[in-house]
Amino acid sequence: MHHTTRAYFVPVGAGTLFSLLALVLIVWFVNPFAAGAIAHTFFYISLFLSAVGIFTLIGVQLRKRLLPGILVEQLRVSFRQAFLIGIIITGLILLQANDLLFWWVGLTLILFITSIEVLFNT
Repeated sequence: MHHTTRAYFVPVGAGTLFSLLALVLIVWFVNPFAAGAIAHTFFYISLFLSAVGIFTLIGVQLRKRLLPGILVEQLRVSFRQAFLIGIIITGLILLQANDLLFWWVGLTLILFITSIEVLFNT
């Protein structure tokens, strides 16, 4: 791994591991029926951060292998798309937990996030 690549991947990878550890500990030790709003908030934050970290790392690796280019630009695009995917995942799980997820609501959320991505690409 190149030195410049390592400078970006180590902090993102470490943050992803910490957020995954937090997510696993919350799922393992917290009873969702007895927990308060703070525990649920920490669950959704750790879920979002884990999704963003994982999809950022996957996106940068795929772009590095398939589309050679400037690493910083690839990281920026991967982070933006991972952020939007994290919003979709966290939003869908939050809606499902509150019994508000219907197919048309999920589709609307996905189309809204997709339109934001299209707006950034134009």
